[in-house]
Amino acid sequence: NEVANLDFSADDNILWNDVYKIVVGGGSCPRPQSYSRCFELEGISSPDSSVKVRKSEKGYIIDLRRKNETELSFSFKILTLAHASVNLYLCNEQEQRFLLGHIDLKKEGIIKWNAKKITCGKWKLLADDEIISELCVEELKDLIIPIKEGVEFKMIFVEGGTFQMGSENGYNDEKPVHSVTLSDYYIGETEVTQALWMAVMGMGSNLSRFKGDNLPVEMVSWYDCQEFIRNLNQMTGRTFELPTEAQWEYAARGGNKSRNYKYSGSNRINEVAWYDGNSSYKTHPVGKKMANELGLYDMSGNVWEWCRDWWNDSYPSSSQTDPIGPSTGSTRVLRGGCWSDDASRCRSTYRSGSYPDSSVDDVCLRLVLLF
Repeated sequence: NEVANLDFSADDNILWNDVYKIVVGGGSCPRPQSYSRCFELEGISSPDSSVKVRKSEKGYIIDLRRKNETELSFSFKILTLAHASVNLYLCNEQEQRFLLGHIDLKKEGIIKWNAKKITCGKWKLLADDEIISELCVEELKDLIIPIKEGVEFKMIFVEGGTFQMGSENGYNDEKPVHSVTLSDYYIGETEVTQALWMAVMGMGSNLSRFKGDNLPVEMVSWYDCQEFIRNLNQMTGRTFELPTEAQWEYAARGGNKSRNYKYSGSNRINEVAWYDGNSSYKTHPVGKKMANELGLYDMSGNVWEWCRDWWNDSYPSSSQTDPIGPSTGSTRVLRGGCWSDDASRCRSTYRSGSYPDSSVDDVCLRLVLLF
């Protein structure tokens, strides 16, 4: 009455191309079972690429998205002892073979392959001449998310990497500078607009002080943002969240395309931000200033942006991987500065925070989308 997995070590006397019976408690199966070549792809793991595995009638279909200048790492288990070892190949639609490596079938193994040689298209993974899986290789692209007629928004792909978070020239809460490694994610091209907020939450939901469909929504608490995200996830079937503070800063600084600007996209604040020197003390339509290195708008100025993390007075000194901040707290992190702030508060490393139930006219949100 239960499902179980059985692991066993084969006796050398077993002939793996012969026919055998499965014996259970002294009885036997009504039909003999053939154990000829049987390949099972147990899993694929790669820190350098996005891999999605789904099962189909033909076996496992792997949606693998390549990144330039990286290696693809296949982690596999092949269940067969028909031969002691095999050559593993990738074969493209033109039947060209590329040798991945020679593997011992009695062991789990990892084979790394230069991804620059893997072009977009359909590939087959071969063990000698036998197909053991199919691969569909696609480039990761930015996403357009439609909500309803006339309302959609764009999510920008951010390739993960390692960066130095914080600033030794900033305030104490921006220290110490420490190494942070992030996985891939998507982040909103702009802040959430009032049009998008109303499309998700309803026409009477917009309490913003400064009204306009293409203006960032404000007067939204951290808790309001969580309700918005729950509704959006239900509508789209996707997994949106607020960015972690590390995700926010990495994106604001340009990700792996960063040119180490002071503000998000420039050292000249007027090029990229609405702040107290040019805003006329009001919000402005999103996307009107210059984008940063990733194509993100208004990460400096216009409105503050909620992050997922609880506030902490300083950073940890040790290296972090996909950090999510303290487990508890009383205030949530805000980043980016706003229309009423001076230039120093619009720096990409500047930090602030507020109580999660507060809603004011200079705080908004930006979305991230997880794989």
